[in-house]
Amino acid sequence: MRQLLTPRWLALTVLALVLVGSFAWLGRWQLDRARELQQAPVGPDPAPVSLNSLDPAQAALSGAATGRLVRVSGQYDPVHTFVVPGRTQSGKNGYWVVAIMRLADGNGVLVVRGWTGSATIPAAQAVPPGAVTVVGRLQQAEASDSGSGQVPDGQLPSVSPVWVLSAVGYPLRDGFVILRAQTPPAAAGLALVPSPRASAVSVPGFYLQHLAYAVLWWLFAAFVVFFWFRVVRDEVSQQRPPPGTSSAGPGAAPVFADPPAAEPGARAAPVAGIAGSAPSVPDGSG
Repeated sequence: MRQLLTPRWLALTVLALVLVGSFAWLGRWQLDRARELQQAPVGPDPAPVSLNSLDPAQAALSGAATGRLVRVSGQYDPVHTFVVPGRTQSGKNGYWVVAIMRLADGNGVLVVRGWTGSATIPAAQAVPPGAVTVVGRLQQAEASDSGSGQVPDGQLPSVSPVWVLSAVGYPLRDGFVILRAQTPPAAAGLALVPSPRASAVSVPGFYLQHLAYAVLWWLFAAFVVFFWFRVVRDEVSQQRPPPGTSSAGPGAAPVFADPPAAEPGARAAPVAGIAGSAPSVPDGSG
């Protein structure tokens, strides 16, 4: 392993460390960029559009419509008003107040009118009669877990049309609207619920592209590590002597194995060609 401490190998190791660190940093940068795109707004907030253009009847709400400002006109259903428990706002636990707005085509859409700290809605906060126009942000329906449906009457486990369809006799649009402004003005006492704007994740092309670049840079870093270990293994195998050879290096004297020791009491055999050895005498047989 002393060969790995030579200047050439030290330089190669330093280069490998620099490449691995750079590729790992580039992958992390691409991942952070993808997160920024996921959280950053898509430029200026567009003007409100009709609900029918983004959430038509008998159709699923697309991800690109989430967070868009919409304008909805109709009348609130005075019978079906609900609260959703477990909603925290400004550090306080409370409820979302949810109503159903009846549209001109007979459908309905859930509208989160605001937040309150009490499960009981005062009469002053009841839905206004007559025609109402609401501007709000369109949101995907929340998950409807059947196991979380044990709530008191007048409450919903989540904001989803699934929980309301059995109580009303008309179809509902997919998703729901979080109220931002209302004409005539909304009742006092209900705090507006913050709603997220549409983000770049609704156009996932650039987001997925940055994720792919992050994985690619990390694969480059893994390849550099693999290449370094492969070169080190080859270098060590070349420096190791073949089996059965001496490790003393070229030009060293050959080493012979000692002859086996003679057994005690055994007579040494004569060696041919050595002076003083007894000649062979025929025994006269034959």
